[in-house]
Amino acid sequence: MPNTQSKHDPWLDEIVTMTEGAALRRVSIDTLRREVRRGRIKVLHLSLKRRGITRREALTGMRAPSNMVLFYPQKGLTLKQALAEIERLKSS
Repeated sequence: MPNTQSKHDPWLDEIVTMTEGAALRRVSIDTLRREVRRGRIKVLHLSLKRRGITRREALTGMRAPSNMVLFYPQKGLTLKQALAEIERLKSS
């Protein structure tokens, strides 16, 4: 099946507030501001006080949730068993 999604998707190119951008990246607003200072994110100045970033920019550096746990439902493992399996895999 061919890829029909355009590189210039209008939804991704919309400008969102810094707060919404931080939520999309799953980071705090302070972390987002640090990334701006380091030059990792391009900020758009909408007015003297309003700033924002594109959704594409916000979603590009998105973090995985910190509470994400590898889980094997097909094996029928409980959470405790899954955590033990993860520790076993880390040590091997």
